[in-house]
Amino acid sequence: MRLIIVSDSHGNSKILNEIASRYIGKVDAFVHCGDSELDSSNSIWNTMDTVSGNCDFDWNMPDIYVNNQIEYPYLVVHGHQHGVKYSLEQLKQEARNQNVNFIFYGHTHIMKFDKEDGIFIINPGSISQPRGQLKEKTYCLLEVTEDKVSIQVFNDTHSELQAWNETWSRQK
Repeated sequence: MRLIIVSDSHGNSKILNEIASRYIGKVDAFVHCGDSELDSSNSIWNTMDTVSGNCDFDWNMPDIYVNNQIEYPYLVVHGHQHGVKYSLEQLKQEARNQNVNFIFYGHTHIMKFDKEDGIFIINPGSISQPRGQLKEKTYCLLEVTEDKVSIQVFNDTHSELQAWNETWSRQK
């Protein structure tokens, strides 16, 4: 599985279209973790799966998106309803409830990768308003195989900033 994961674009449709154009046909899906601030009728939603964030007001999208129709199911939330600024416990519980090993979220604008209890918890940061130590606008390319999880982090000029690799065994 290959996914592009992006979050917190806050009205920047240009970068979302640029990312989609760059990776169309090269990934299995595009995921947006909310706070796009784009109209729900924007054509980017024909390409990207998304959830509603706390800054999405003209919205017809769910608060939680689960894709369990693929080999490696995943869950997407924005995070504002899951207390992500304080703890990842609610996210882990949601992943267990939905029986997924991957959960993607935004809201904090801080890129972060965690693996706890066999669950990969990924925040791609913000593609428009980064916070935290890394002051780069970021998105991620996630690749999952039978025994390996790889995450490449790119900035808004599509330069690779870092990579993270982890061996894993899928829990059923």
